[in-house]
Amino acid sequence: MMALFDVMCAVFLLLGEVYAHQCKITDVKGYKKADCRKLQLKTIPSDISKDIDVLDLRDNDLSVLKNDSFENFYNLKELLVSNNNISRIETEVFYELQQLKVLDMSENNIERISDQFDQNMFQYSRNLYKLDIRRNMKDAKRNQSAYTYPGAALSLLVNLTFL
Repeated sequence: MMALFDVMCAVFLLLGEVYAHQCKITDVKGYKKADCRKLQLKTIPSDISKDIDVLDLRDNDLSVLKNDSFENFYNLKELLVSNNNISRIETEVFYELQQLKVLDMSENNIERISDQFDQNMFQYSRNLYKLDIRRNMKDAKRNQSAYTYPGAALSLLVNLTFL
């Protein structure tokens, strides 16, 4: 009897973890959005459908965008990661996001944007027309070189109309 209780507790704990990070998925006329706002996420949920168009991760606790964070999100057109604690971006994180049009990384902790944005970071994201990197560089007053513009990385974005 005790073993059954232990198994039930383990199942509920596992389910609680899965459902605690549940994003709200909506589909309006074939346009799929995963709303994962304000879920205190530290990592990108792995159980999100890979055919979504919009991934909204605003107001969470993400600190690193890893190379495999958006693996297989081939249809993703909008990625919203503003107001997190992102301080590090790996160089190949956007490689699979060839359909990406809007990227909002504002209000994070990206200190030296020119160092974080590798010159090839956006080489496959040429459809990107809106890139929001406002309100980062919180220590820029102490370090004037933090204001260096990541020109090499952005030069590949020929459709960019909002920066």
